Amino acid sequence: MKKRKKIGKTITGFLLSAVFLTMFLHGIVSVWSLFSMKRISMDTNRELGKKAAEDAQDALEKIAGEQLQNIAKEKAAYIGKSFTEVAAYVHGIASMAEEIYENPQNYPDRIVLPPQPGCRGLSAQLLKSWKQKEAAWQNQELLKLGNIQDLLIQYNANNEMVSSAYVATGSGWLIQADSIAYSKFNHQEKEPVFYEAETRQWYQRALKAKQGEIVYSDVIADVHGGGDCIVCAQPVYHKGKVVAVAGAGSYLDTVYHGVLKTAVGENGYAFLVNKNGQIMVSPQKEGETAAKSYLNLLESKNKPLSDICRNMTAGQAGIERVTIDGKDVYLAYAPLKELGWSFATVIDVAEVIAPAQESHRVIITLADAVGDNQDAAIGRMLVSFLLITICAAVIISILGAVYADRITDPIRRLTDEVKTIGKGDLEHRIQIRTGDEIEDLGEAFNSMTSQIKNYISNLSEITAEKERIRTELTVASRLQADMLPLSQDAFPGRAEFELWAQMTPAREVGGDFYDFFLTDEDHLVFMVADVSGKGVPAALFMVVAKTLIRSRMKVEPDPAKVFTDTNKSLYENNRDGMFVTAWLGILTLSTGDLVYVNAGHNPPLIKTGGRGEFSWLDQRTGFVLAGMDGLTYDQAKLKLIPGDQVFLYTDGVTEAHDTGNELYGEIRLKSRLEKWGEFPPGDQISAVWEDVQAFKGKAEQFDDITMLALCYKGDGYQKNHGLADLSRMAEIEDFVESILKEQAVRQVSFIKIMIAVDEIFSNICRYSKAKEVTIACKAADGKIKLFFEDDGIPFNPLEKPDPDVTDELERKKAGGYGIYIVKKSMDSLVYEFIAGKNRLLLMKIA
Repeated sequence: MKKRKKIGKTITGFLLSAVFLTMFLHGIVSVWSLFSMKRISMDTNRELGKKAAEDAQDALEKIAGEQLQNIAKEKAAYIGKSFTEVAAYVHGIASMAEEIYENPQNYPDRIVLPPQPGCRGLSAQLLKSWKQKEAAWQNQELLKLGNIQDLLIQYNANNEMVSSAYVATGSGWLIQADSIAYSKFNHQEKEPVFYEAETRQWYQRALKAKQGEIVYSDVIADVHGGGDCIVCAQPVYHKGKVVAVAGAGSYLDTVYHGVLKTAVGENGYAFLVNKNGQIMVSPQKEGETAAKSYLNLLESKNKPLSDICRNMTAGQAGIERVTIDGKDVYLAYAPLKELGWSFATVIDVAEVIAPAQESHRVIITLADAVGDNQDAAIGRMLVSFLLITICAAVIISILGAVYADRITDPIRRLTDEVKTIGKGDLEHRIQIRTGDEIEDLGEAFNSMTSQIKNYISNLSEITAEKERIRTELTVASRLQADMLPLSQDAFPGRAEFELWAQMTPAREVGGDFYDFFLTDEDHLVFMVADVSGKGVPAALFMVVAKTLIRSRMKVEPDPAKVFTDTNKSLYENNRDGMFVTAWLGILTLSTGDLVYVNAGHNPPLIKTGGRGEFSWLDQRTGFVLAGMDGLTYDQAKLKLIPGDQVFLYTDGVTEAHDTGNELYGEIRLKSRLEKWGEFPPGDQISAVWEDVQAFKGKAEQFDDITMLALCYKGDGYQKNHGLADLSRMAEIEDFVESILKEQAVRQVSFIKIMIAVDEIFSNICRYSKAKEVTIACKAADGKIKLFFEDDGIPFNPLEKPDPDVTDELERKKAGGYGIYIVKKSMDSLVYEFIAGKNRLLLMKIA
């Protein structure tokens, strides 16, 4: 091997090496001093920038708070003014009425006509209550009060907020001015409809008020489709007693529009809270300040927000900093003293302090620019220092020029080529042949460059592949979540039950799933299932299983048959040997009958009979779905009563383990549910989930966790059961009539419903050969619902063709017209044959 030369031997030939060492140390000290000065300068600039930003932020927060408070007060004053004008109208009506009662001799007799059919202009009308049914349309009291009709028309015409103005007497008469007289005429009876003022909230509150005192009703929906409105009323006193009530109904559209159009910065908004803590109007569709009927800020779990709401409902004004929907905001509020409501404005703290933060960012940017300039200056100094050093070296090394070139030239060339590689040219190779350590160093750089090139290539491929997989799993997780129905607002307006479900996969996607839906107005399907395995394969199998079960339940009411058909479909082409455990139930809401089927799944926990204890639902389970061909499944039946609960879950709950591998277990789950048994289903599931998380601690979630909780509250029907005998017709009519009168059903709807009851009950008694019949009735959400259930021969009256009412010969035939009349008079009819009984469901909008 060729003996290489040593650089150390060459360097020792230079007698002036000490000079180079001195210059090098001097350069190090200089550079260190310069960088120290730069660091001190940068720290000072950043500290000044931070202080300036904090001062600016304090000033901005103060200004924004004042502006926000002013907006709230101005809007509250504007809305209050609107109601003050309406109150002045009502006071004027009441004052004139008291004057008429006090001095009737000063007023001529004036007639107020009842509502006339087809009248659509602004006019005054006279209505009477049921107790004045037989009374004449005019008497001395009404002739004198007729002088007030011009004032009622004038007030209605002068203010677009006023929907109607009226005076209701204690004797049961009502003089009213509005533009919808045509809607108060009963064309069938050929007379005006009755108006029961004594049952209205505004009338009852006015009876308790002092003379001259203004009262308001709660917000109500205008029965004629005009939107939300509120009634302002004042009692009319004569000789120390209330003889009448003056009132005016006001549309709230103008108020709501003013709230929604309130400009608060770029992203702020306003909302309106009533005296009970409910949000009446808000531009927010979701969240803590959305105008949802079930939201009450006084009951909010956000305690700071509920405390602010107490100040608002107490009629206070102020501004607070609070967190709403996870955002730090300012909330200003001012009272509407006339209604006891409160107007609130909201703006994000981030939006308020954004200018201060931007100023801070600019200051920091400028400080960084100064630092960059200092770095450039230091660099130039280093270059100058290097040039001076080279010049000194040339002068000092004249006598050793040959040796200097031999040493420094290879080093310079190596440095240049290393810089080329450092700029990213990994194809470049160093070509230095000096026969000493410089050549060894060049070869080492070449070897390192090749290794770096290979490493970067491999790393890029691995990173791209991981990113592709992560993106696909994220999309799959989102798609899987979208396939599951949302519990919130899933069944608006349904009071018969409350249901909540939640699925949390162990990985990005999972194999657990749940489902719930109504097959019709009276049947709720709900289920929980667990696919074998985890990850993408289980998620794909889950999609197929869920789709098959849901599609079959739409056309097949028998749960056992649905599982039998689904098992056959899943087993076909199941090459990977996957399977599904599932529990499915269908609940008849009107009776509480629960029919269910189990395919190898965990038995659910149920609480029945008003007891506080939960127990497992005993049933012999069927084999898993997709596990074997040709299987059939058995279903069972359970009777639920109001208050009963059903809790479904997958083994991800009971098999969750802590860091010591101890399982959560069925006993723990049962005891926790008994502890939280009075919670609503959503709160029950949240409590169990939090308890599982606390139990497992830092241990990894091993399996998907799925839960579904159902509370049956009953159908709300009042029922009459007895023999199918025409002698009970009066009893049946009295039963239905009492419910309709209790609900103050409109006269037109009342008559149609009673005709339908008479027709259907008589048909059952005459033709069905039934021994017993059940009639049930309830009122909910402005609808009257009834059903007739008998044990007679199966017969679907809806399949009977309608008679040709234009055919003279057809009209002479007996039968057929009763069912036809029922079809035309009801808003909805549904027939079904359940458990050997005919059931006909009717619905009429009240």
